[in-house]
Amino acid sequence: MSFVHISPSTKQAAVKLYWQTGNVKKCAEQFGASRNTIYDWVRLAEQRLESMFLDSTPGKRAPSVDSRNQALQSQLDHVLDAYHNISQGPRPLPQNLARCPKCHSTALLRNGRVRSKQHGLLQRLWCRQCDVSVYVDLKKTL
Repeated sequence: MSFVHISPSTKQAAVKLYWQTGNVKKCAEQFGASRNTIYDWVRLAEQRLESMFLDSTPGKRAPSVDSRNQALQSQLDHVLDAYHNISQGPRPLPQNLARCPKCHSTALLRNGRVRSKQHGLLQRLWCRQCDVSVYVDLKKTL
């Protein structure tokens, strides 16, 4: 039997047909090659395909250590600046802070606890500025 040159595109088409159908005999008849030749082409294609994927790296490349360090340092500087600005500014009074109903002062001293039938346990607070007693719900915390 003489040597017949088969183009690479024909070999590729034969391998693709084999991968689609899984029928070696049909591929061999359609492309005029022996079944052993089709098996050799498939084996070569699978080896080259595997080596091609081994050489490539998936996805985006990771940033270099220096660029990552610079980005993290700039984030840290930003956070420290924000923390410094917050810590140096005036602190607003909380809304739920007990205030004197007469002078609206927050300078209250604890002056014992009182049990009430309607409200339960109440904390008695005494205003230093206007000498008024204020009663606040006492919440138990763990």
